[in-house]
Amino acid sequence: VRLNVAYAEALKEIERRGEHPVLPDAFAVAKRLYERGLAGSALRILDRAPQRDGEWFALQGAILLRLGEAEAAHESYRAAVRMEPGNTAYRAGALEAAVRLRRQQTAFGRVARWARRMVRPAGPLRAK
Repeated sequence: VRLNVAYAEALKEIERRGEHPVLPDAFAVAKRLYERGLAGSALRILDRAPQRDGEWFALQGAILLRLGEAEAAHESYRAAVRMEPGNTAYRAGALEAAVRLRRQQTAFGRVARWARRMVRPAGPLRAK
């Protein structure tokens, strides 16, 4: 537990300084954070992963989808599909993101998205 606290404090200090070092285990950490429901933290850590392959883009897509960013999620999944065209999980993610994006573009979807943003605090992706 102490190590986890020290690691989190070190990451906060690095962010405070505006530095973004590459973390060799960032992908695994981001995946665990995502699985625990901490999508915002997962996205910040994932950005520090040294390698960006199909799996990286698929995880980014899943995280963005959970954050309600369907358009960005769709782009991430499409990048994953371009890297690994035969991966049906990536294709399914791209389809899910496209469906959610389509829903968000309806009048009801725009109102629902606006309402969610009013309820949740603005994160780094919402500063548009």
